[in-house]
Amino acid sequence: SFIQDATDGTKKRHVRLNALPEEHYEEYKDFQGRAIVFGLRSEKLGINVPDAYVAEYVHSHPQKMVGFMSVDPLAEDAVQQIQVGMEMGLKGIKTSPIYALYDPNDPKARTMFRIAHEHGLPILSHQSSTFSKKAPMRYGPATVLDDIMVEFPDLKLIIAHMGYPWERETLHFIRRYPNVYVDLSAIHYRPWDFYNQMIMYQEWNLTDRILLGSDFPFTTIEATVQGLKNINRFVEGTPLPSVRQDVIEQILERNILEIFGID
Repeated sequence: SFIQDATDGTKKRHVRLNALPEEHYEEYKDFQGRAIVFGLRSEKLGINVPDAYVAEYVHSHPQKMVGFMSVDPLAEDAVQQIQVGMEMGLKGIKTSPIYALYDPNDPKARTMFRIAHEHGLPILSHQSSTFSKKAPMRYGPATVLDDIMVEFPDLKLIIAHMGYPWERETLHFIRRYPNVYVDLSAIHYRPWDFYNQMIMYQEWNLTDRILLGSDFPFTTIEATVQGLKNINRFVEGTPLPSVRQDVIEQILERNILEIFGID
């Protein structure tokens, strides 16, 4: 049903939901930076990319890849998943309230956030829309994590996809917490929205919170970088503001591993 929903919801473009490690490596081997790699886990949607699978791949390319574990905090063995993930050398957590169908204030979810906070593990959370008809939209906005950040204000957190389509609320959420960032993955193929989001962050002096991301295999790092570099094409010769060149360069050069203390 998840695959069918993806097909129904994105009829105007081809969507891939899987890729072999060697295909991923081909996309990134010539990229100047390193890639953070993770799967997705949702007990209720029947999605489970094993962390061991991710770990085996990233450890085969240690100069190029860094692995995150994927955690569904409602799973019976969620705490053990995190412990084993750390033992396997995975450096952060990928999670998704909207896909795993959980309220971040659920005690089990709070346990995941607490462990991440205690061990300094950055959390990348999908706080965005979805094509899945079984995923409740109420868990999509980044603001559902507000109580978590109030309790753990030093938690290292990345909001995926700039929080789209709740981008304005996301900006006002992250500005309150110095360790919360957004990534711009999967935004470039909506270029007008992308431009307006970037201008909004520029006007609020929050462009230092924007991280590069690709959302492979939905799109590629090359397409993402080109989308960022060409973001001003709509406004050339108009009085509309441009995204500054130094902002674009800083996003491309930003050292995410250094920001989150990842060795």
